[in-house]
Formats: sequence, C-alpha cells, structure tokens
Amino acid sequence: MKKTAFFALLSALVLFACKKQEAAYEIHATIGASEKPAKAFFEFQNDSGQTVVDSVLIEEGKFRFSGKYSAPFSATIAIDHEGTETYSRKLRDRLTLFVEQGKITLTSPDSIKNAEITGSPLNDLSKEYDALVQVFQDEKSALQKEYYSATEEQRKSEEFKQQLDEKWNAIEEKEKAVAYDFLNSHKDSYITLAKALPVYLGHDPEIATYDSVFSLLTPEVRNTALGQRYAKRLDALRATVIGAVAPGFTQNDTIGNPVSLSDFKGKYVLVDFWASWCGPCRRENPFVVEAFEKYKDKNFTILGVSLDESKEDWLKAISDDKLAWAQVSDLKGWKNEVAASYAVRSIPSNFLLDPEGKIIEKNLRGEKLTEALEKYLK
Repeated sequence: MKKTAFFALLSALVLFACKKQEAAYEIHATIGASEKPAKAFFEFQNDSGQTVVDSVLIEEGKFRFSGKYSAPFSATIAIDHEGTETYSRKLRDRLTLFVEQGKITLTSPDSIKNAEITGSPLNDLSKEYDALVQVFQDEKSALQKEYYSATEEQRKSEEFKQQLDEKWNAIEEKEKAVAYDFLNSHKDSYITLAKALPVYLGHDPEIATYDSVFSLLTPEVRNTALGQRYAKRLDALRATVIGAVAPGFTQNDTIGNPVSLSDFKGKYVLVDFWASWCGPCRRENPFVVEAFEKYKDKNFTILGVSLDESKEDWLKAISDDKLAWAQVSDLKGWKNEVAASYAVRSIPSNFLLDPEGKIIEKNLRGEKLTEALEKYLK
C-alpha cells in the first residue's frame, strides 16, 4: 500500500508540474480623446487556434484589456474611431503586439498604430529584430519598384526576370543569415519563434534544416501554441517526403459529396493545391489542363484541393479555367485541413502519387509536370 500511495503522489506531482501555469496580463492604452464614441477591438488566437475578438468602449481616450494566458502570444488591437462598426479587418488604425505577463502600456496622441509600447521586454526585442532586418525590407521594396517601373517589354524579358530573381534571392540569403544569428542568440524568446524562425526557414524548407533549427529553441518556446503549430508542420513535412505514402483525407466536392484520396488508388494522381484568388495558380492552370487532357486516358487523374473561402468564387474559377477533374474544399482558406496535413504554406503546390499512393514528385510547375508524366506514363 505504501508503494502504491507513493507512486500515486509522484504521478500527481508530475501532472501538476506539467500543467501549464497561467499568468495575468494587462494592456493599458491612451490614444487621445475622440469627438465620437470610439471602440477598441482585441483580436488573438487562443491555444486551440480559434480566433477570439474582445471589445471595449474608449473613454476619454483610454481603454484597457486584461486576461490570463499560458504562454506569450501575438495580438492585434484595432480602433473604430467612428463608433459605428462591428469588428472588421478593414479597420485601418491597428497595431500588432506581443502579449506577456505584467502591465503593457500603449501611448499615442492620436492613433493606436503610432503607439509607443513600454513595459514589455518581448515588444522591445521585437523592435530590435525589426531594426536588424529593416535594410532588407527596404531593398525588397526597391526591387519591387524596379519591376513596376519597368516597361512591359522588360517585364516579359526572361533575362530581366532572372536578374530580379537573383537580386531577390541574394537579399533573402542575407536576411536569413541575420535571422539565424538572432535565433542563436535568443533561443529562449518567443520573438525568435514568431519572427526569426519563419524568415530562416522560408516557404519550403528541407526537413533536416527545419528539425535542426527548431530543436535549438528551448522547450518552453517550442511548447507554446505557436511552437506546437510549428511542430505539427514538421510532422507534416516528414509525412510528405518523396517515397512516403501520401496522407489520406476526405473533403466535400462542389456539390457537397465527400471525396476521399483513397477513391483514386490504382491511378497516378496529382493532388493539386490552388485557389480562385491565387494569381500564380490561375496562370498555372492552363499547363495543368493540358497535362490532364493529354494523360487522362493513361491511368492518370487530378484531385484539386482549393484554399478558397467563397464557394461562388471557387465554382466560377473552376468553370472559367475549365478544370474538368474532381475538386474538394472545406472552404476554410489557409486553414484548409488537407493543406495543413501536407505542410502547404504557399500555392500553387502539388504532389504526384503513384498507383500505390506513394509521393513520387512534388511541386511540378509548367512543362515539368508534362515531363514527369511522360516519364511515368510511357
């Protein structure tokens, strides 16, 4: 009995130690009085990934938000100066900040977007990181201006586009080096996770790179809600390497019928992630249509997964682009559950599966899609 009681007590202590402890935060803001009854909105994601929006009336130019949290998180404060709207992401006066334990003070004579943040080490470090990478943002902006100020003839020039790509890649490499140095110096900071890590990883990181860099962060940072989302993405990357069996899924088609990836077993299948609002996707669609028409009678098909939110826009794009293959979507946009399970962070993106459901090629664009199909479907 003594042994049983001892282990019961030990288990209770372990559970208590592992349970996330909540801490309190307070945000006090002063932005100057308004002639109209204004309202402040506080938007953030909870630990479950759900978006939460709180609101409060602004009295004599002042307002506050408070609550408890288990780990630091980012949030947005938006101001409706007219006092007539419900919350909208179109509200222009907005500020993104990091929330941590204690009192955070925001001060501005007129707007939240120009507010000075004090009393917050996390936001101080965020400002420090922003200063380090500002030069790269300026260089990228200059490069974009160079493209838009070019003539139509220059924009069509492959040489011109290649030069811009090389310049852009050179800027990103320098920015990644700064991000990596910051990461090594601040392994215990949520700012590293929120800002430096995504810059260093980019859109399509190698699994070994992702794993080694993510593991540098302290357990406390990795165990935040954002850290757990990164961990899930790493698991998804491992599950979608070439040679792996593609993750199964089921989503509804355009008329609400469930369609499963397993329905296509025995065929070569291109799982194609796209959206009606995605310009590069729409420009890529003619190549995909051409490949489908050429190989659809050679044991090949396509399963489109849309990251749309509007069913109307989705259906119109299917019709306009003449996409004659199966299409599914949960209409959750970037929160599409299939996209998450395939670690998709940019579109267009695709995965070519063999008849056994194994991934044999990834991200086939333009003529590369036809070349790959020609190799497998001789």
